[in-house]
Amino acid sequence: MASQSVYCDTHAHINGTEYAADRARVVESALAAGLAFIVDVGTDAASSAASLELAAAQPRVFATVGVHPHEASRHSNSEILALLARHERPKVVAIGEMGLDYFYDHSPKDRQREAFSLQADFALRHSRPAVIHCRDAMDDMLGILSHDFRAFPKGVFHCYAGDYRQACTILDAGMYLSFGGLVTFKKNDELRALIAKLPLDRMLLETDCPYLTPVPHRGKRNEPANVRLVAAEIARVRGLAPEEVGRVTTANARQLFGIQDVES
Repeated sequence: MASQSVYCDTHAHINGTEYAADRARVVESALAAGLAFIVDVGTDAASSAASLELAAAQPRVFATVGVHPHEASRHSNSEILALLARHERPKVVAIGEMGLDYFYDHSPKDRQREAFSLQADFALRHSRPAVIHCRDAMDDMLGILSHDFRAFPKGVFHCYAGDYRQACTILDAGMYLSFGGLVTFKKNDELRALIAKLPLDRMLLETDCPYLTPVPHRGKRNEPANVRLVAAEIARVRGLAPEEVGRVTTANARQLFGIQDVES
């Protein structure tokens, strides 16, 4: 298994009800497809707890704890801090998913910013990676990180959809950029052009499953095994073998999250 496990999924939500009927099979399929590990991401108190349970049951699944911007108004600051205190539990590798989402505005923008700043500050103070969600809010996000903190936290902008200038700001601050099924969508030529210019040693792969299922499986539930399709498209854009993209991005993920090889 280990010699063939060249990929990983750094952002999955297999703790959700979408996988209630076949969660173990989904993990097994991912490992059979060549994934070394999966980072299962919490978005609120309940999903973070479910992620911890999943990581405890599955040797190659790791967890995060955090509050998504959609859920910011449903958690008080004290509730968020109580959740983040679980970061010391075994197999928790990051704080998040935190961030800003001005596309849906499920929580008021001021509350999103407050919850994000609280979690980013926690990640900085505890030297933990931050998993950051940013949609239609990149200028605000970079402004907060640049002006309100002594430094950016280490971590990753997941499902990156900003421009090259913003990407350079993030990379110069020491963070990573992660890409998923969007790179396979026919209309996303700009994203593919961006990926062609970015350093591979600062990129991660993800699925964001059950969402953003890559071509040719759009319309179906996404799974971690599909991260191979993301790697294949990035490899095509960059003129590399998919296994090379997998090897480098998995090494990047191990470096960021502190994940060593584990037995199945």
